[in-house]
Amino acid sequence: KYLTTFGEEVDLASNIEKRAKPGLLYLSEATFEKVKDVVELEGKGRLKRNSGEEIMVYVVNTIRLQKDNLEFVIALKTPVVHDV
Repeated sequence: KYLTTFGEEVDLASNIEKRAKPGLLYLSEATFEKVKDVVELEGKGRLKRNSGEEIMVYVVNTIRLQKDNLEFVIALKTPVVHDV
């Protein structure tokens, strides 16, 4: 059984994936707005969607999480995905 997905969001994900360097975590502008308080990001430029709209694309450098007055920092300096 195969599942096929299509639409504007799938196209956006595909375009981000084509631009991405292997092993890095890329986010769209909409996702950035939701997580900007817990991640440190680097802007990677604007990407034109199929609709013609341009959005900013980001790569995650650091994730910061807090719990019970402790801060956990995860630095993503190495790839987060490895080829098997």
